[in-house]
Amino acid sequence: MIALDVVRGELRDEPTVGGAKWSADLANVAQGVTIPTTYTSEVTDVSDGRYTIAVSYDTSFDTTIEGSAATGTISGSGSTVGSADSPLDVSFTVDQTMAASSGGVDIDVVVGIDVLATAA
Repeated sequence: MIALDVVRGELRDEPTVGGAKWSADLANVAQGVTIPTTYTSEVTDVSDGRYTIAVSYDTSFDTTIEGSAATGTISGSGSTVGSADSPLDVSFTVDQTMAASSGGVDIDVVVGIDVLATAA
């Protein structure tokens, strides 16, 4: 299965404000294959020292994996919620869908991921 780094490109080094939106073109490597992916992020809420960033991505691939032709699409969306004062207090959720074909086999994968980290 090809899995993308679902939170890449989401955070910026410079300060952002509510409503800020940006895209990042990143190269993910999965199973030795480089898959260019565009991530779009938007600050959807900033209040009480917390922020919410919505992220989405989608890409397609047409490559060879372990000697077999592989084609497909990968897309996902989710959000990150965190504390402006405590970078370890952050959670994210993402839903990812992959539809692929390789070696005459069609593969459809739907994955949901929820991660919660809190500062002690």
